[in-house]
Amino acid sequence: MKNGQTFQSCVGRIEKEKAKWYHVSCESCSSQIKVNEEWSNIPKLCKSCIEKEKAKWYHVSCESCSSQIKVSREWSNIPKLCKSCIEKEKAKWYHVSCESCSSQIKVNKEWSNIPKLCKSCIEKEKAKWYHVSCESCSSQIKVNKEWANIPKLCKSCIEKEKAKWYHVSCESCSSQIKVNKEWENIPKLCKSCIEKEKAKWYHVSCESCSSQIKVNKEWSNIPKLCKSCIEKEKAKWYHVSCESCSSQIKVNKEWTNIPKLCKSCIEKEKAKWSTTECKKCSSKIKIHQDWILIPSLCKSCFQKEKQNWTIITCIDCQGDIQVHKDWKNPCTICKECLIKRASKWKAISCKSCGHEMYIHEDWEIKPNTCKDCQHGIVNKTGQKQMDEFMEALFMFAFKKFSGLGTIESAIRIIQGKAGFGDIMGVILVGVDIVDGFDGDLLDTHNDDNSHSTLNNLNTIIDVVDIGSEILKDNQSAKSKEGRKPKK
Repeated sequence: MKNGQTFQSCVGRIEKEKAKWYHVSCESCSSQIKVNEEWSNIPKLCKSCIEKEKAKWYHVSCESCSSQIKVSREWSNIPKLCKSCIEKEKAKWYHVSCESCSSQIKVNKEWSNIPKLCKSCIEKEKAKWYHVSCESCSSQIKVNKEWANIPKLCKSCIEKEKAKWYHVSCESCSSQIKVNKEWENIPKLCKSCIEKEKAKWYHVSCESCSSQIKVNKEWSNIPKLCKSCIEKEKAKWYHVSCESCSSQIKVNKEWTNIPKLCKSCIEKEKAKWSTTECKKCSSKIKIHQDWILIPSLCKSCFQKEKQNWTIITCIDCQGDIQVHKDWKNPCTICKECLIKRASKWKAISCKSCGHEMYIHEDWEIKPNTCKDCQHGIVNKTGQKQMDEFMEALFMFAFKKFSGLGTIESAIRIIQGKAGFGDIMGVILVGVDIVDGFDGDLLDTHNDDNSHSTLNNLNTIIDVVDIGSEILKDNQSAKSKEGRKPKK
């Protein structure tokens, strides 16, 4: 029973609650809105219309205090001030009397220019004004009928015109001169000083064309040529580059000797020159610091010394060799040929002792052991065996002297066809040639140098080679001349 009563009571309550609800029409779209009779504010719009209405509202900032003002998109006049600022703005307004008719004029405290006339009086005042055209820009100028001097230029043109004028000081008396920017020739002197300046001028004749030149009494350098003659004179001048620093040098077409260096480079070049004494006559010689070979003789002594030199022919290349008359044994082979001959010699190590030795590229049979090891010139204790050394050296000289080095020619030399002096001549001439380059190769007087002399055997052989060539050429020359018969 209790459960049945409870259910019946709940149903009764639900029915009562349902009875409170009813429907009203939306004022905008007329759709039905479910409302409750207990609500104090019955909605006039449905939910969709409420959303649409809400979308119409947004906020703007008050222009005065920046507070937010809620406004609608449908309003034609959006308020710029909030309510509090509107009240403050109203407090700024007050009334003044018109100066003409004494009527009241509503004005604002913040206005910088408070009107002195009412609207009707302003209209009367406006009737006095009319427009004229500016003489400069043709723009309209507002003028008054009561003005005595009607302006011919508008304000902007007046300002522009004023801006064109400025003051400069007179260069003579420092008084102020009013001048215009549009003037081509700005006066540098005031009127009184101009009159004084005019009295200083007079005329002279041009030295070239005799035309009149206006000159001033105060000029220190009176021009001798007129402007046209000066231009002609200028045309003669041009620029060339300094050969040293590439700076520009001003030169004249009429100059015979055009300078190649600028003034600064000329001074630098002068500083490089100095003097020294001639070794013979002690006269002064001008020398340059950049010269690699500094002359030791003056020109006259050099010319005299030059006469002592003569030209001979190289026996190898037939080229010219310069030799001195005072030389006892002048070289008959030029430097280039000596270098070529030397280049044919190749340094190798002795297979036996490891010492350095030289072989000639023209040799058919090239030895691989030095002469020391071949002939026993040096024994284990380092003593010389001069007999074997000289025998080997002479036999080599015999072969070289014979030209081709054949056995038959060597036998002829041994049998007395060529004497001992000829053989020694081959050796000594070769030694004399090389001696100037390598020192005394055959100096065996000092025991300390004996071993080094024997080690230089290949160099001595090279000497003999050169000497034999020289003697061979000398003998061929003698054979052409013919021998004189013996008495």
